[in-house]
Amino acid sequence: MIKKFQPFPMSLLRLLKQSDLLQKSSDSNDVFHASRDHSVVVEASAGTGKTFALEELVLELALVERIPLQKILLVTFTEKATQELRTRLRTRLREIVEAAQSGKDWLGPEGTGSCWEIDAPRLEQLKAALMDFDAVPIYTIHGFCNRLIREFAFENRLLFNQQQVDTRQLMEDHFRIFLRSKVLPPESTHSPLMNLYLVHAEGNLETLQRELLRLIPQQGKLIPQWPSFLKMMQSFHTPWKKLCHEDQSLRSSQPGSHPMREAFWLMNLNGNSEKGILSSLERIIELLGSPELPPEECFLHLLQSQPEKVTRPKCAKQMKSGKQYASPDDFPDAQKDWMAALEELERFFTENELVLEKPEQIKKILKAWLILEILPPLRSELEQMKLEKGVYDFDDMLRIVEENVQPANSNGSENPATPLTHAVRSQYETAIVDEFQDTDPRQWSIFKNLFLKSASHRLMLIGDPKQAIYGFRGAEVL
Repeated sequence: MIKKFQPFPMSLLRLLKQSDLLQKSSDSNDVFHASRDHSVVVEASAGTGKTFALEELVLELALVERIPLQKILLVTFTEKATQELRTRLRTRLREIVEAAQSGKDWLGPEGTGSCWEIDAPRLEQLKAALMDFDAVPIYTIHGFCNRLIREFAFENRLLFNQQQVDTRQLMEDHFRIFLRSKVLPPESTHSPLMNLYLVHAEGNLETLQRELLRLIPQQGKLIPQWPSFLKMMQSFHTPWKKLCHEDQSLRSSQPGSHPMREAFWLMNLNGNSEKGILSSLERIIELLGSPELPPEECFLHLLQSQPEKVTRPKCAKQMKSGKQYASPDDFPDAQKDWMAALEELERFFTENELVLEKPEQIKKILKAWLILEILPPLRSELEQMKLEKGVYDFDDMLRIVEENVQPANSNGSENPATPLTHAVRSQYETAIVDEFQDTDPRQWSIFKNLFLKSASHRLMLIGDPKQAIYGFRGAEVL
């Protein structure tokens, strides 16, 4: 008679929960309880055993809540941290499985605190996870997004042969084409500003290219938000022509030395400011006497002359010998009209946030203005080119995923989840984001839309607000 094989009964293996964050007696950061919450932030500083606590948190989810490891998404910030976490978690699982198979009652230190009791079903669960450990989802944020793009091309509305490539050379080549076709030709609306940049800002195309390629993937608005140079020149035209008209009238009525020069010599100027005031005045007088200059050059030179020194001169309190005017209010009517026209131009510069503390600052202004002008069309052309070629780069990954998990506007109380969001939620039940202090707005938007907005999913954030190694990227503490 053949007897049915009866497996030898397995004794319970007890594993003490050693992390303070998993003890029932700990404070409000108690992950033992928080792991059952919809979402939680665990503040863990360096040196507090954060990585060890993260391992135990995964075990808690797997052993107590019976969530398969393949359903627990683990995201950290660097490749090094990802590899360390993967190695440590695999080692921990192997130790548990080997201890259980050897018939041990305890693994590690014995104690009276909270512990996991690993029975036969739980052991089989861990053995299965260990056998297929390469499928456990542990990624960097970029690795996670890259996987989504490759695996869910349909949900992302992307080409199925979409490839990640280093597009730096592609962008550099297109930048040169863009300059030749859209910026440098004389008929281009960007040409006057580019010429000013090259001549007056000691600019070179290599520096401009590096700055533009650095800014292309960046989010947010550039500051200041000046109007286009073409619109600025159109607005400049009327007050500039008015000043030119007043200047010609003044010169024709009083031949010889310029009447404004004479008026300022007779004004009771403050001794400490007199040199700077008269220097600015001379630059303006010289500019007005150069009718052959193109409008953009007049704009630039007038801005560099710092007209506010002339329109708001500092005068001495006590009248000096030989002086005739205590302030510009005492000028003859013709000179007052000239001053009023200059004041209008000075207000124009001030309202457009174009005031220089030093004339040399014009170099930075020209560079910033040129970038404001050509960055949007260059960025648009590069995005279209990459789309046509079916490629994306490192910086595109987060943007693509964010766009495809962002709910469309809806008239209902809640916006419906996107196809990609549905696909991701079907794969994972819980997401744990380590080093959350380095989360930038785009990364946070991705996890918020994927997990936080779902009542049936859990999002857990672990990190140290005091330590933001990537703070320059605009990271926010949640």
